[in-house]
Amino acid sequence: RTLGYAVCLGALGIAVAAAREGEGVLRRSATLVGSLALLQAALGIATIVTGSHLALSLIHQANAALLWIAAISLLRLTVVHYR
Repeated sequence: RTLGYAVCLGALGIAVAAAREGEGVLRRSATLVGSLALLQAALGIATIVTGSHLALSLIHQANAALLWIAAISLLRLTVVHYR
């Protein structure tokens, strides 16, 4: 759980930095990563509080996949943008 919170904070830091200095699709992509990270943390907490309710657990896993895809896309955009 602690690692999840650390990753969430890192993603939020990236989103804030991109919101301040990024532009266009890079800014939107970073904001998406930050939003999905916040949602992931909230879903993780809700899953624990409800005793691993199946529906919440599945949504938590699906959001993890979306967060992974968004993070990889952001990395790719960053590499292409700063080349």
